[in-house]
Amino acid sequence: MRLRKVLFLMLFVLFFCICNIQAQIVNNITKPSLSKTSLAEKIYLQLDNTIYQTGEKIWFKTIVSKSFDNSLTDISSIIYVELIDFNENIIEKKMLKLN
Repeated sequence: MRLRKVLFLMLFVLFFCICNIQAQIVNNITKPSLSKTSLAEKIYLQLDNTIYQTGEKIWFKTIVSKSFDNSLTDISSIIYVELIDFNENIIEKKMLKLN
């Protein structure tokens, strides 16, 4: 009877260790490794209107965030904005400093 309890306890400990090791391996594989060279940014451009007429002012707001955690970026300090017409011609270019 005592041998059976010891054997059961050893199997339980062995099973627990195997499950714990497999969980650690899966967590290490699924976590992305981030380095400063692989950081990407997302740019959101918010306009004040959906349709504009010739000569009308276009007001816009840009939000630039880090792609991995959506926090505001500290990587870029300048954003380039281009106004492109229907024929894909560049009408105007702006270079703006990010705050």
